[in-house]
Amino acid sequence: MRPKTLLLAPVMSKLDHVRPALHRLSKFEKKDVDVRLVPLLKHTQPRLEIFCEFMKNQESFGKLPGKHTVELFAQSDDDLLSTNWFSNWNILMQSILSSNREKYGRNIEIIVLLSEHVPTGITLASSIATLTIPNVRLIEFPVGYDLNSQGDNFDPSRQIMEQMIEFDTWSGHGIREPLIQLTSKQEVLKVLDTIRELAERNAILSKQNVSNNLTLEILKVFQIREILRDKELGEKKSNKTSSNLLSNRLKTLREVGVIEKIDGKAAYRITETGLIISGLLSKANQ
Repeated sequence: MRPKTLLLAPVMSKLDHVRPALHRLSKFEKKDVDVRLVPLLKHTQPRLEIFCEFMKNQESFGKLPGKHTVELFAQSDDDLLSTNWFSNWNILMQSILSSNREKYGRNIEIIVLLSEHVPTGITLASSIATLTIPNVRLIEFPVGYDLNSQGDNFDPSRQIMEQMIEFDTWSGHGIREPLIQLTSKQEVLKVLDTIRELAERNAILSKQNVSNNLTLEILKVFQIREILRDKELGEKKSNKTSSNLLSNRLKTLREVGVIEKIDGKAAYRITETGLIISGLLSKANQ
């Protein structure tokens, strides 16, 4: 039996990304998809109705496996979101969660389909919603071939449905698990704070790292140890961090993915996840 997912697509003006998203989830992830198009501007509704009918009946790109629905999310004039994108989108997502739990079950998966045309307030509200709604994913598809795409991402031979971008969310495994693992480990967090502090110092002084990207900085273990010792002297701690303790705490940080070991060196690099976790759990935010 194919798992079911709810694809929520806020629509401002363009629909190029909707069909690739449906095809991707149906063919690659083997899911039955209920697409809900949410008009953000009242005047687009008549054309969205035409698009819905087209999507329901179209087979020009081949019949999709599984069972799918495409519907317009009904809104009255009073419910249109444009008065406050952030607040109203947050309310709408909570409403959708409550009204669809019986149909999909408690583990309902909601996928929000973002695009460059979606207002920033909706993108931000979708990201924050992942703190309160357990199973939310945020995805985006490039419209056309982006000449500014990073690294090897530019490949004209790939179909758009193959170019899905999925964003890390607060409830995603990559962030949720480190948060759970490290929240209660204050001594380990102090090491992570020290690593970030060292990365910030090095990035400022580095002539090669012109963008001040902290994840590029190679941080030697002896440097981490020296900063920790200076802090402990300042705090007048009787129990200093020994080499063995530091090694164990670095191992813990590496296991949850917030730092990476540099091959062949007694050195580490902080990851993007590490920057998020260190920001959330740093002393300054407690």
